[in-house]
Amino acid sequence: MAPFSQPPRATTQLPSKRSVMAEHTKEEWKVDDSTATIRIKDKSGFCITTLYVSGKQSPTSIAKLKANAHLIAAAPDQNTALKGLVDWFKRKGFDRELPEFREAEKALAKAEEGG
Repeated sequence: MAPFSQPPRATTQLPSKRSVMAEHTKEEWKVDDSTATIRIKDKSGFCITTLYVSGKQSPTSIAKLKANAHLIAAAPDQNTALKGLVDWFKRKGFDRELPEFREAEKALAKAEEGG
């Protein structure tokens, strides 16, 4: 048996890979784990995504779900901070071949392009 209930399939068209981060909800994201589902919502209450908790999950699995929810909620802030650091390093003329710099650029591309 699958550990999560399957959500209904979305009927709306998803944005293209190129516009993923450009289209994200700009407000701060928060975790709401007050029910049997864990939702990531913006300040207005708009639901960004829902993680489903089944009754057969262990406390450890539920703790991991909550940790993942907090990581998802932090993603926009982390993306903004990483962009600022990368831009600063570029302006200061740091070596763009440093592995850490390349990893940062790859992470930003993954968020912006969805892949």
